Amino acid sequence: AYTHLMRAFWPDMRLDTKAGYRRLSRLEKDGYLIKEHSEKKKLNIFLLTGKGYEELAGRNLDSGLKCYERGKDYERFIDHDLKVTTIRIAFSEVGLKDWTSERVIRERQQLLRVPDGVLNINGHKAAIEFENYVTKGPKRYQELFDSYRSYKDHFDFLFMILDGNDKSVFSDLDYDPQSVWFVRYNDLVDSGLKTLFSNKRASFRLRQLV
Repeated sequence: AYTHLMRAFWPDMRLDTKAGYRRLSRLEKDGYLIKEHSEKKKLNIFLLTGKGYEELAGRNLDSGLKCYERGKDYERFIDHDLKVTTIRIAFSEVGLKDWTSERVIRERQQLLRVPDGVLNINGHKAAIEFENYVTKGPKRYQELFDSYRSYKDHFDFLFMILDGNDKSVFSDLDYDPQSVWFVRYNDLVDSGLKTLFSNKRASFRLRQLV
C-alpha cells in the first residue's frame, strides 16, 4: 500500500505529500509497478511487475523467487498480509532489517507450519506469528506452541504478535517462557523501541534487542 512504500523507501517524506504520489505514478507509468484495487480494504495496492523485479534482481535485491502474482485468495488474506508488511516495516524502522518472508521460508525449508516471517536478531532467529485477532481456541494454540517446540533447531524465539487485547487464552497453555513472547500489534506499530514483549514470567522492551 502507499503508506508501506513511503515508510519503507522514503521515510523522511510526509505521507500526505504530493511528491510521494508523483514518484509512484512515475514508477507505474514506466512499468516498474502495477496498481491494483482491493475492494475489501477500499485502497490501492502497488505490486511489482516483471520489469521491476528484473531491476531489483540486477542489484541483487531480489528474493531469488519468481515475481509475486496476485492469486485467487488475494482478497481473503489482504488484511492479514498488509498488517504483516506493517510489522516488517516497524521492525526495520528500529534497525531490525534482516527479515525472511513466508514465501521464501516455504520454498527453502520443509516445515509443516510456516511462520509469517523470520526476523534475524544478531544471529538469533525469531519466528513471527501474527494473529489478526485471537480467534483460535486453546487447543489450536497449544498445537502451535508444540510445533515450534519441535522446531528449536530452526528458530530461537517465537514472537506472537496479537491484534487485539485479549491474551487470556494463552494463560494456561504450556509453552517455553524463555523463547515465546507476546506483543500487541498496535504497540509495535506505535511505540517503536518502547514496545513491550511479555509472557507469563517476564517482560522486556524492544530496545533491549537492538
